[in-house]
Amino acid sequence: MSKQDNYSEEELIHIACTNSYRVIILQEDWQEIFMEEENFFAHNPAKRVVDLHIVDTLLFYFNELEDFEKCIRIRNFLQEKMN
Repeated sequence: MSKQDNYSEEELIHIACTNSYRVIILQEDWQEIFMEEENFFAHNPAKRVVDLHIVDTLLFYFNELEDFEKCIRIRNFLQEKMN
C-alpha cells in the first residue's frame, strides 16, 4: 500500500497544489517540503524552469476554492513573468 492510498483524490490534489504554490510562488525550498509527510507536488519541483501552464492550473484551482489571496499572488507572479 502506497502513501497516496491514505488520501482521497481531492486531498492529494489539494496537497500537491498547495506544495507547488509554496515552491513556485512563495519560493520555499522544495527539498524541505519533500521531507514533510505530505510531500506531493503538482509539478516537478526539481526542474528549475516552471511551466506557466502549471501556474495557470494553480490559479484555476485556488480560484475554485475561492482562496483569493493565493490567486492574487499567482496573478502577480504571472504578470511579472510576462513582462
